[in-house]
Amino acid sequence: HSELLCYFVIVLNHMVTASAMSLVLPVLVFLWAMLSIPRPSKRFWMVAIVFTEVSVVTKYLFQFGFFPWNMHAVLRRYENKPYFPPRILGLEKTESYVRFDLLQLMALFFHRAQLLCYGLWDHEEDQLAKEQDGGGGKKGAEGRTPLGPQTEAGTGPQGESAVAGALTQDHIQAEVGDGPAEPPVEPKPRDAKRIGLRFRKKRRESTEPADPTGAEGVMASGSEKKWSRPRERVTALGLWLRSSCLAVAQSVYQPLRCFFHDILHTKYRAATDVYALMFLADVVDFIIIIFGFWAFGKHSAATDITSSLSDDQVPEAFLVMLLIQFGTMVVDRALYLRKTVLGKLAFQVVLVLAVHLWMFFILPAVTERMFSQNAVAQLWYFVKCIYFALSAYQIRCGYPTRILGNFLTKKYNHLNLFLFQGFRLVPFLVELRAVMDWVWTDTTLSLSSWMCVEDIYANIFIIKCSRETEKKYPQPK
Repeated sequence: HSELLCYFVIVLNHMVTASAMSLVLPVLVFLWAMLSIPRPSKRFWMVAIVFTEVSVVTKYLFQFGFFPWNMHAVLRRYENKPYFPPRILGLEKTESYVRFDLLQLMALFFHRAQLLCYGLWDHEEDQLAKEQDGGGGKKGAEGRTPLGPQTEAGTGPQGESAVAGALTQDHIQAEVGDGPAEPPVEPKPRDAKRIGLRFRKKRRESTEPADPTGAEGVMASGSEKKWSRPRERVTALGLWLRSSCLAVAQSVYQPLRCFFHDILHTKYRAATDVYALMFLADVVDFIIIIFGFWAFGKHSAATDITSSLSDDQVPEAFLVMLLIQFGTMVVDRALYLRKTVLGKLAFQVVLVLAVHLWMFFILPAVTERMFSQNAVAQLWYFVKCIYFALSAYQIRCGYPTRILGNFLTKKYNHLNLFLFQGFRLVPFLVELRAVMDWVWTDTTLSLSSWMCVEDIYANIFIIKCSRETEKKYPQPK
């Protein structure tokens, strides 16, 4: 699992750098590498390696002092401003400009060495597909080669005359075969002279123009040919552009279609349930937002949430993130209950793009702080990346058949009992979960009956935990 090390280093590099250049690989990791079945392809790792090398060389070239944005006065003016253009692009002059890029490159080469060691660098299924395509192409070419000369011979004036001559010869041979053989008749000398004069007359008519109108027609046809040549070139250029655009579109569309088809219609899918871990990551993010609210507004760490609420100074970004976090938890629960892999895939794509756009482009403008200097935002983003990894794993493996029940009630011990009791003590959480389960589950029960069943299950779990405690720690009576 050396790819996990590569993912961690890529995310760490983006957390420290927080630039548009380092943003590309984390998005590709969450939307391409982690969703690939059965493993990330060689193409992804080559893209990651080449992109890292190009970024290292580009950053080195832009470190020279003769660029106007690398002057000392300009750097002092935009010292802590997040929207400094070289800082956004990742071309800012710093002392440790390629430290994490080199670490990322070392991790990628280490993973490449591991894949080469185990023989997983070149996928065998790709080679088999290429061999099958090559065999089919050879067979098709062999089947088409006998038809080529016939079609070429049958087209054009020479082909038509040859076919006509062959037909007349066959017809004559058939007539000769049917009747008795007759000696060939030799032409008379008068007939031969007439034939010769007739051919000479035809040659003269063909070489000499009959009237001046024919010469004018020849001139007109020549001028039409001169004008038709640019038109033919323009039409040929248009056809070439159209074919090239179609080829580019097909080269982009076909891999995407195969990629999404493999995700949604894979043959071998080991269904797993990691919703509990995803929910735990969402809860941790929710707690980080509540206790680190000052990091999402123009406030200092000394301010308190109660004083801010009493003074009506709640940060707008804090409120937006709180509502969005709660909304994503509800949508994730609905997708989990409906077991829709396609909906989960669309939700993953939208959420990954929206989170990266918000955290690295919109939030720095609201807080007037760079992302690399906002420790709470960095911690929130790291936990969110763990959620993205778990979500991609859930999409790749699929949902299980039976998903009802609380994950805390799977085992009957003291830890699960204390956690379950704490879950029930949270205001409105039990009722909200019961309502969501009733809405997105196909059932004939009414809402009141559903909540009664949930209450019965909770009491049975508590009784079972007490019975297990009595078995482990018996008391003399």
